Amino acid sequence: ELYRAALSLRAQHELGSGAVEWLPGYGDDVVALRNRSVIVIANLGAEPVALPEGALLLASNPLEGGMVPTDTTVWIAAD
Repeated sequence: ELYRAALSLRAQHELGSGAVEWLPGYGDDVVALRNRSVIVIANLGAEPVALPEGALLLASNPLEGGMVPTDTTVWIAAD
């Protein structure tokens, strides 16, 4: 189900085309980027990270109190 949702969102938001912007302010164990109108945060570290502002489009695991837990990736609609 997650895979199908990701494919649908990828097509809907035209992800994979256009420029990729690496987002500052995250540790070495977090991948944070923006592609078109979507922010992607992948937390590979041991500690949760803050969820950026915007509408949550997709999460690979449940969030914990507004935080992105370890081993979780989220897609967020950017302004």
